Amino acid sequence: MNDTTVQHKDFFIVSNKIFDFNLPANTIAVYCCLLMFADREKLSCFPSLRMICEKCHLTKNTVIKCLRSLEKIGLVQVKLRKRWNNSNSSNMYYLFDPSVVNS
Repeated sequence: MNDTTVQHKDFFIVSNKIFDFNLPANTIAVYCCLLMFADREKLSCFPSLRMICEKCHLTKNTVIKCLRSLEKIGLVQVKLRKRWNNSNSSNMYYLFDPSVVNS
């Protein structure tokens, strides 16, 4: 990287195709929140439900409903994770590009 190159890590890009799904604003907010946390190459992340709630200013029930909606249409895949002692950990979220998912 040379002196004139600036790396921006404080933003993310969302495909315009997200609006083709006619999703409620809360669901788009949850998708964007997951994108914000996602690894740019693998498009996966593992924020806690509490963190998603805080970032989106939504209740836990609303976030869960949004995640189910996103999973149902194929924009997100949710994988449960466990700790070494078999207690629950944060979920792993795999995100899919709206331009390759059928709306």
